[in-house]
Amino acid sequence: MIIINTYYLIDYENVHSDGLHGYEQLDSTDHVNIFFTRNGTTLDMSIISNGSAEIKMTEVPAGDQSADMHICSYIGYLAGINSVKKEQCTVIIVSNDTDYDNVINFWNKIGDIKATRTSHIRAQKPKPKKESLKPDTKTAKDKSKTGNSSNNSIKTADKSQSNAAVPAVK
Repeated sequence: MIIINTYYLIDYENVHSDGLHGYEQLDSTDHVNIFFTRNGTTLDMSIISNGSAEIKMTEVPAGDQSADMHICSYIGYLAGINSVKKEQCTVIIVSNDTDYDNVINFWNKIGDIKATRTSHIRAQKPKPKKESLKPDTKTAKDKSKTGNSSNNSIKTADKSQSNAAVPAVK
């Protein structure tokens, strides 16, 4: 089984307790690090009382963009330790601050880390899509124009399998 650790880096000054909603859905491969300053609001501990993810609190000095700089530095740290361990990881920055997007694009281009940003840990789980009862009326010629042919989907699946994660070493 492939284990991919997910790190949630919480910009607490930006999202406050709202950013922690969804914590109860996390499991043991998830790690939450809350970056805060003494100027931050109080943490509602009831939000993080039910869940099996590792949780860490990191106090950073108060200052302009202080949490942001520490979170960006921590991503580099995660890239290094996961590279040494030969493990893949996903980093999710929990913040409404779009200034993180350039850092996220940087790491995604390098490919060592899959990174993204969201306003809270997890949204509610999506409802399963209802299957359409209408038959597929597109012809093979129409499908090849839109790139929806079955051959294209098989090639895409093969490409994703070639990028499979290396099993975790403990």
